[in-house]
Order: sequence, then structure tokens, then C-alpha cells
Amino acid sequence: MTQQFQKMDGRKIHSTLQICRVDGCEKRANRVGAKLCEKHYMRLRRKGTTDKTTKPEKIEHSHGYVLVAPKDHPLMQGKPSGSRIYEHRMMFFDKYGGGEHQCYWCNEAILFQDMHVDHLNAVKHDNRIDNLVAACPACNRARGIQKMTETKRQSGLMLTYNGETKHVSQWASDIGISSSSLRHRLKNGWSIDDAVTKPRGKFGPKGIR
Repeated sequence: MTQQFQKMDGRKIHSTLQICRVDGCEKRANRVGAKLCEKHYMRLRRKGTTDKTTKPEKIEHSHGYVLVAPKDHPLMQGKPSGSRIYEHRMMFFDKYGGGEHQCYWCNEAILFQDMHVDHLNAVKHDNRIDNLVAACPACNRARGIQKMTETKRQSGLMLTYNGETKHVSQWASDIGISSSSLRHRLKNGWSIDDAVTKPRGKFGPKGIR
């Protein structure tokens, strides 16, 4: 598409101004070779198309939670443009409201804005309402430690001695050596009794003062 224009000094000329080739766009095609305006040219460079792409309904957070951007939802109020909210908090809000709730674990009263929404089965993307409960910050932290311990146990980093099970780093700290040293002992055939009871040898690395 082209259009005539007139110079500022009033002299009419027969040159033409190129308009962006994208349907409905009336901006000047300053990217002459591509016959595109700057906006559509850069969109083509970044995304491979001049069409406006829509955001996916759901995305996964780096920590495994699901993020959503429900238009006009109360939890979106005051959020900057392009923001998202946690799906599990939205699901809990929609079911139980944003007022005061009781912590599922200790029964302490807590406001929605101060509480955590906990996943009973520890699966962060399982946002079925019967899997979501209110949790105060203290209980949520304790639950986090439990989950971490269980994860470490499943990954084989737990060690049982005299009926007591602890992470190798805990055993190592008890006898004053590094966890890598304790692993080295076990790898080199030390008995569990010696590995978790003998302190650092006199030639071992000195502690930091």
C-alpha cells in the first residue's frame, strides 16, 4: 500500500510513501526491503511471524508450580501488566474466599494474604481443590523440611546407624568432618560404625578460624 505526501515547504511531489504490508497496519514501512514497519519487522525477527502471538493459558514456574493469568480475577488486581498468579492460590481463593482461614496443621487463624496454600501430596502441579489446604508460614516451613528430608532419603543420601537415620551431612557434622569425607570413607570400605564415629584424623584439613 502506498500514499502520496507533500513536502513541508508546500511543493507537491509525486513520490510515494511505503506502508507496512501487514493487513490493518497503517504505519510507515521503514524497513523498506521487508516492506514492514519497525514493530512487525522486529516481531518477525524474534518470533518468525508478523502475527501477534497469544500467551499460553498456563506456564510452569521454575520451582514446579503452575502460573496462570486469569483476566479480571480479584487476585490479579494491582498486578503489573503481564503478571501471573499461582494457580493453587487461585483455586483455593475461588473455593474458600480471601478472608480468614485456619492452618490445616496447627489450627492457627491466618489471613489469606499471609498464609501459604499447601499441597497435601507434595505434588506442586496437582491443584485439585481436595489437595489444597491452608498453612501458616511456620507449618509450611516445617513441611518443607520434611519434604526435603524425604527427597534426600529417596535419593540415597540418608544413613542409618544404631537405629537412628540421618542425612550424611548431619552425621558428618556430628563428628566434625565434611560430608564428602564421610562419603569417601564409605566408598573406601569403612564400616558404618567407624565411618560415623571416628573424628577427623590429625592430618585432615583444619577448620576455618
